[in-house]
Amino acid sequence: MSKSSETPCPRCAQNIAPERFAQDVIVCNHCGFTADTVAHKTESEIERQYIRAALCAGILIVAAFIQLVEWDQYFFSIIPLKMKQMTGLASSEDLRKIVGICEVRFHHACVEKALAQLSEKEPNNADVMFDLGEIRRKTGHTAEAAEAYQAHFARGGNSPDAAYELARIMEFNGQYDQAQNYYTRALMAKPEVLQVTVIQAYVNMLMKLGKNNDARAVIADVRRKNGPSAQYFMAKEYDSLSGD
Repeated sequence: MSKSSETPCPRCAQNIAPERFAQDVIVCNHCGFTADTVAHKTESEIERQYIRAALCAGILIVAAFIQLVEWDQYFFSIIPLKMKQMTGLASSEDLRKIVGICEVRFHHACVEKALAQLSEKEPNNADVMFDLGEIRRKTGHTAEAAEAYQAHFARGGNSPDAAYELARIMEFNGQYDQAQNYYTRALMAKPEVLQVTVIQAYVNMLMKLGKNNDARAVIADVRRKNGPSAQYFMAKEYDSLSGD
C-alpha cells in the first residue's frame, strides 16, 4: 500500500489519513480496515528471494547443460578432475586423465594447461615437454613450442620429431645455423631410417642458402647408406647440383 497523502482504502475507497502510514499496522480512519505493512514487507522480501533463487537455479541448469554438451560422456569424470586442477590438488595421474579427455574432445587449451602443470610436477620428464611442444605448435604458438622442444632436449630427450620441428621453426625465423644443427640432429637420431621428409626439407634449405656442396653431400650420403634402392633419391636436385 503506497504511503501517499491520497491513498484510498481498499474497502471503503476513502482516502486514509497520511499520519496513519507511520504505524506498523495501518487502520483506515473511516471504516477500520487494517493493513499490516510489516507482513507486506515480509511477503515482498520472500518474493524477491524466491526470484533470486529461481534465477540462480536457472543459471546453474544452463551452465550444467553447457558442460554436458561440451564434455558429453566425460561429464561426470572431468568435473571432479577439473576441480582438483583448479585447487592445485591434481596429481600427475589426474593431469594425464585430463589430457586424455581434452584430446578426445579437441580442447587444445585444456590439453596445453594440463601438460604445462604436469611438466612442473615432473621436472625431469622429457616426453611431456615434447607433447607440450606439439600442442603449442599445432595451435600456432611456435615460439612457445620451440621453448618446449628445447626443454625436451635439456631434460635428456632425443626425439627426432622434436629436432625436425625445431629445425623448421629456426629456419622460418632465419636462424639457419641452428636449423642446420637440428636437421642434422633429427637425422642422427634415427640413422637406420630413411627420413624422406626431413632430408628433403634439409636439402631444400641448404640449396636456398647456396650451400650446394653441402646439399649434394647430404644426398650422396643418403644414397650410400641406403644402397641400390636409394640410388635415384632426389635425382632432380642431385643432378642440378652436380656441376658445383
